[in-house]
Amino acid sequence: MKISRKIRWVMSALAGSAVFILIPFAAGAVTAPRTALKTIYDQRKDLQKSFDAHSWRAKKGSRGVATGTLQNWARANGWKEYPGELGAYKPEPFFIDTNETRVKKIKEPSVTAESFIIIDPLTSVVLASHKPDMVWPMASLTKLVTASVAANASIAPSQPFAIAAIDEVGGGRLHVKPNTVFSFNDLMGAMLVGSANNAARAVARAVSGTHEEFVAAMNSWISDHGLKDTVAVDPSGIEVGNVSTAREVSQIAQAAFALDAVRAIAEKSFWDITTETGKHHIKTTDDLVTNRRYRDIHVVAGKTGYIDEAEWNLVAEVEPARTPHTRTLLIVALGSGSKRASFDDVATLARWTWKNFK
Repeated sequence: MKISRKIRWVMSALAGSAVFILIPFAAGAVTAPRTALKTIYDQRKDLQKSFDAHSWRAKKGSRGVATGTLQNWARANGWKEYPGELGAYKPEPFFIDTNETRVKKIKEPSVTAESFIIIDPLTSVVLASHKPDMVWPMASLTKLVTASVAANASIAPSQPFAIAAIDEVGGGRLHVKPNTVFSFNDLMGAMLVGSANNAARAVARAVSGTHEEFVAAMNSWISDHGLKDTVAVDPSGIEVGNVSTAREVSQIAQAAFALDAVRAIAEKSFWDITTETGKHHIKTTDDLVTNRRYRDIHVVAGKTGYIDEAEWNLVAEVEPARTPHTRTLLIVALGSGSKRASFDDVATLARWTWKNFK
């Protein structure tokens, strides 16, 4: 589990031109460095005495309390002791790009995400980012590619399709027997609102006949949109080989949310389905939509994602709840430290941006 990072700000301004502010920001770990960190932890008794083996948080009364977590130790000292194995933890800059000619000192946002990007979707200007080009598992954010390919297939919303045994891959799913029939639109709803993996794979078969042919169509869509660091290997996102970057996920989301068929579903807080076997009430996986702690934020459209290797991913197009249709932001946060942290991270970044950008 990661904790909030503390970053120091160096502010500068160039009158009449764009301002670029370079800020030291703790680097996030990717999957391989995490494995390396665990190997080092398993070999060092001093680290084992200081940090819990499961959460990697500091043990009470230990020397690790001053550091907080094992990852923070890696960011502060570990990368120096093990430059090869833990080099990815070396601090990297955090960038802000703004057209303000005078910039006041800004209190830093405190998030757990390994990488993020904040975009003004109306102008496509990147307002702030941290490691936006770091390749990361997409998890269920992959479903936005699936939905985009499917929406362009011109299949009638009412056309019936069955979820088959071959569609079952585990993870989040519609709990139905094989060969249960749904309308194409309800499969799309279950996929985007409930993040059902078997629904995503049923959508893929409905469009292309086989999962393999659909994945080929996904990668063609990716290529057509000029995404160089994005790869799809399955329609649901459950495979770790589905990878992208925060920057390219933002492009995927913009393309997906521009499609009426996708946006109309991605903004929903629930999706009700009635089949011959019964009724299914599907609640959104996006707590930004339903939890009152985020009542100041209106989610225009969004998608969650989780697998063990990626931790918690989230992309959301948001606006201030009190002034809808103004100051819209598109935020991607990859690798947040927990489910709750992923929503808190995006909420923190949205509030920070609205406070500090005009």
